[in-house]
Amino acid sequence: MKLLIWDFDGTLGHREACPKTAWSTTAKEILADHHPEVSYSGGLLSSGFPWHNWEVPHVGQDPEEYWKPIATLYQQMFETLGLHATAVQLSAQVRERFCDYRKWHLYPGTLETLEAVSKKGYQQVVLSNHVPELNQIIEHLGVGRHLNGIFNSGLTGYEKPHPESYLQILRAYPQAKRVVMVGDNRTADVLVPEQHGIEGILLRSTDPELKSAQSHEEMFGFL
Repeated sequence: MKLLIWDFDGTLGHREACPKTAWSTTAKEILADHHPEVSYSGGLLSSGFPWHNWEVPHVGQDPEEYWKPIATLYQQMFETLGLHATAVQLSAQVRERFCDYRKWHLYPGTLETLEAVSKKGYQQVVLSNHVPELNQIIEHLGVGRHLNGIFNSGLTGYEKPHPESYLQILRAYPQAKRVVMVGDNRTADVLVPEQHGIEGILLRSTDPELKSAQSHEEMFGFL
């Protein structure tokens, strides 16, 4: 049996063309609705999310607890922008806004790629640093039927590149003779997985030191 591990955001699907801007865009959307007079160009949400503190697991944390520190980050951001009177109310909208299904999309050819990988004899799972609602987003996008499992840090409590994020998959599929991971992050999706015997492929990038591909079609050359 062969196993392919997919990253999600920036690999199979996205909220933004650049996944790194999704949280800032969420703030801009809220400001546009409630304070269009306030300009925000980004830069105030670059730390404080669970994956920035990946060394510390949050196993057993329910979704409400998961979102509290994120709401606090946004509250502080809105206060920095001078919106002290409404910062709490605005930050309370972040969860629903970020998870809005209408904002999430698959990259062209994703479903066809998943079908083709299955025909190559791979079982497929997702391993993603994401919010607890990722599983519902994946189902909404029609990806779930192609997957054998979803390992979502918002539910497992282990953020990449924590070793346990990869080991939990290897334990779940001990019969896998070949394990490959595909993602857009050089460290979390290629270099660290390779330390655990997982072949890494960097997607949507060119790196002469790594197996890398600009598209799903190029990626097939490594499978």
